[in-house]
Amino acid sequence: MNKHIALLLGSALSLAACGSDPVPAADAAPAGDLPAADVPAGDAPTGDAAMGACYTQEGAAPVCPTPAVAQANAMTPTFRVTHIRITAPTALTSAILQNTVNDAIHRGNFLWGISFDLAGNRVRTGALNTQMITRGMVGQGLIDGQFRYYTGNAPAMGGMPTRWDPLTTAVTVMGDRVTTGTLMGTVRLPIFDTSGALLTELPLENAVMGNVQLTADRKCVGLGQLMGGRFNECSSNWQTSDAMMRPYGTINAVITAAAARTVRVSALNTTLCNLLAGSDCDTVPQAMWMRQPDAMAGTAPGYTLTTEFAAVSARIQ
Repeated sequence: MNKHIALLLGSALSLAACGSDPVPAADAAPAGDLPAADVPAGDAPTGDAAMGACYTQEGAAPVCPTPAVAQANAMTPTFRVTHIRITAPTALTSAILQNTVNDAIHRGNFLWGISFDLAGNRVRTGALNTQMITRGMVGQGLIDGQFRYYTGNAPAMGGMPTRWDPLTTAVTVMGDRVTTGTLMGTVRLPIFDTSGALLTELPLENAVMGNVQLTADRKCVGLGQLMGGRFNECSSNWQTSDAMMRPYGTINAVITAAAARTVRVSALNTTLCNLLAGSDCDTVPQAMWMRQPDAMAGTAPGYTLTTEFAAVSARIQ
């Protein structure tokens, strides 16, 4: 297990258990401020497409990376999530934890795909298989790579082989904004550490995407921020809202206590339920949890998850 990730998550759990106020995302330390030992050596020169290095691009303002793949069909755009900004529940809003999660996204250890069919008014979303990437030649090979959803091939150890499969629902298009219906079932999103071991999962019930802004070229949802005058795919955060504080896309869901009990946070040797509740979900009655559930998924109590997100165009099979 990566010791740095374990330390970060340990600090996040301590903050959450103490009921500390969340740190606003604007005040969060940039993901690029991680210790140098955890940053891949030899960033590519500006605009260089050297395979294996971090793609960088100079700019004067936030950018949609130049090599983002052109969508083959504007009516069926596909995206890979590049950044999330969680605003609830409290236990998941600490700057330390969010930087750790986004670092996993930036490096390809947390892959989340979104595939729209605007002609058929449908969307498919779920985890992308980290073991079935055909990497491209730009930077880490994520920007121009090819991805696949899980299709009944999640690891045998840990649950049903279909548990990470994507879900599908309807969409409504209003101008350049898309809103989805409720995804019926659980979207389970695995997060891996730098060694490839499962760090944890996000089990999202009743998930809805709202006001997802699709630009005419369909290349980006949101924009990559600059650090020192350049975008770096490994360490740059992404803007998830515009200058008017309007999110480029939102996701609302429920993490039920029952589902969270079954999810391990391996670095901490605890469960996601314990992290969310701030108490031991197995030994302490729910009425005595430090943080009470605030939502229902059917008859199951849980915690409301609200997040803004950014994404980049991707080839997804």
